[in-house]
Amino acid sequence: MINVDVGEEIDVSVVSPVFGCADCLPELVEEISEAFDGYQYIEIILVCDRSPDRSWQVIRELADRDSRIVGLLLAKNVGQHHAVTAGLDSASGRISVVLDCDLQADPQDAVTLVKVIEGGEHIAIAESASTGQSSKRRIGERWLYYRLINLLDVSSSPQRHGTHSFFALSETARRAVCSYRERLRQLSVILRDVGFDPVYVPIKLRPRRDGPSSYSTRDRLNLAFEGLLLYSSRVLKYLIPVSFVLFFATVIIAAVFMTRYLWGGPSLPGWFSTVQLLLFVSSLQLLSLGVTGLYLHSVLVELRRRPGYVIAETTRVELQP
Repeated sequence: MINVDVGEEIDVSVVSPVFGCADCLPELVEEISEAFDGYQYIEIILVCDRSPDRSWQVIRELADRDSRIVGLLLAKNVGQHHAVTAGLDSASGRISVVLDCDLQADPQDAVTLVKVIEGGEHIAIAESASTGQSSKRRIGERWLYYRLINLLDVSSSPQRHGTHSFFALSETARRAVCSYRERLRQLSVILRDVGFDPVYVPIKLRPRRDGPSSYSTRDRLNLAFEGLLLYSSRVLKYLIPVSFVLFFATVIIAAVFMTRYLWGGPSLPGWFSTVQLLLFVSSLQLLSLGVTGLYLHSVLVELRRRPGYVIAETTRVELQP
């Protein structure tokens, strides 16, 4: 049984969202403890995102043996980004580190990120040239997604994109990130919007220890869809010039056909071209309405102000007054 003095200030809070990695957790905690052996007071916050395996039972067992471990069980599965938010909201350390539970991220690299924050920076993001066991298709999808994000981003210069599930924050940056309470949540967007200049630290990811990623192709597509449409207004702005181009193209086509008719040129049936043009215009109108409707729906979701997560159970012992 490892006990810590809860009255002392926590140096580092390590936050890890947990889903489908029950067998990895004991080794994860052991590696974190060894990596941060030079720090006297740390806490390890394991957020169980309603994992269907034995993750919560394992977390409770680990917390019973080590008081530095704080377990949070969410009432329902809310996804990685909200689970990380729950952990950051509960963090009490001067520096907070976020890393996945699948042991791809080496806790020794987490110490490197912490050292960067101790040097006066506010955000340190791990940047990996490799992606572990990711296929070429997934690497290509990631590259294309971030290129599109740069295209649609409101900033004037391209942004670098690191491993946004592995980063460290100062207390100031943690409070700033936690102040973003939008329901449609992507940490990669929030980290770049906070305002601090992040420091990118090169790392090398390790192979996953507990099977394939829990993110399906559908999950990745949903995240990409939210990132591309709901975090930028440029799609709507691009539709405006497209509509003008279509309008002038329609005028030119009408002028050409009218000129041919007045000068006695060969008559053209025109049914196919007319129907094709009408279908094209109609599809563009439906696209514009659909995109606008998505923006309105995202506004409705935010106006409801529903919580991003609900904590059903925790292993943390609250201090009595």
